[in-house]
Amino acid sequence: MNPKEKRLLKMAAIIFLAGFIPFKAAPTAWKYINDEWKDYKKLKQDIEYFTTIKERAEFWQEENKRIKKERDEIRTKALPGRNQELIHSKMENRLRELSLSTGFSVQSWGLPEFYQTGDWLFISKEIQFRQTDPATLLRFLQAIDNVPEYLALLNLDVRSNRNRLDGNVRVSGFAYLPIPVPSEDNLADAS
Repeated sequence: MNPKEKRLLKMAAIIFLAGFIPFKAAPTAWKYINDEWKDYKKLKQDIEYFTTIKERAEFWQEENKRIKKERDEIRTKALPGRNQELIHSKMENRLRELSLSTGFSVQSWGLPEFYQTGDWLFISKEIQFRQTDPATLLRFLQAIDNVPEYLALLNLDVRSNRNRLDGNVRVSGFAYLPIPVPSEDNLADAS
């Protein structure tokens, strides 16, 4: 190759590179770098997002365990029974035991009132008493507070009659009474 051809070849290469690099290679390289940077940022955001989800998942798992434990504690304090009558009977028997053990004189037992919401049954019962001294009433109320089931005093209406007290006490409790869900076998038997 003679010097003139070499110079011509160099000129062609310079013209080619002068046109190729700024108009073809540089934009392609810039696009590639830009795409890689976007992918890096997206990957970084995904890592942060999934790390946050993992932390939240751990928090909610702990919260779920805590709530289930609390639910189980509440269920242990619920009155036992599978229907309203049985639950009422258990509550009244517990109150009778408490009245006998504390010397609390019950004149009459009111009818129970039931309120159900979802799987929970709320029951309240009024007790009428006569000629009770204050110490006995206080022992009875403390005994209600100390039973393993959750019984609460809703209302206390007391009238003084010399050194004796007359009045009404409304006590409440609750029971876990799951509503039966019909199974496919029960539905098939019904038809």
